[in-house]
Amino acid sequence: MTIGKICNHRVVTINEDLTIKEAADVMAKQNVGFLVVIKENGSSLPVGSLTDRDIIVNAIVKGLDIENTKVSQVMVKDVIAADETLGVYETIKMMSINKVRRLPVVSGDNQVIGIVTLDDLLIMLANEISTLAEVPQQQIIK
Repeated sequence: MTIGKICNHRVVTINEDLTIKEAADVMAKQNVGFLVVIKENGSSLPVGSLTDRDIIVNAIVKGLDIENTKVSQVMVKDVIAADETLGVYETIKMMSINKVRRLPVVSGDNQVIGIVTLDDLLIMLANEISTLAEVPQQQIIK
């Protein structure tokens, strides 16, 4: 199964020119802790990501003025994204190597189409293992 089929297709994006305060407001309103940052040109090509942790560690702790500091100043600029055609195992490996809990999922032309999280993958794998564990039990019943 490809990651593009199981990812969450509800992606919250923001413009890199928003202030940190505006980004935090988006997170609160959308009930998310991860935003994909895009350029203002209307493309959904990711140029960065911003987490609630990034706001705390890279802005608040450093005493930055969140009302005037732009997202582009504190976001993670090296976007690590999973191609929608990747398998689950390859995606997990990518997350492990890069030490990330969330990945944007992109189409062949690098447009963001979804988000996959470590929690999503754990739940999916737990369900698969549970289904697999039922097979011997079903054979006993027959």
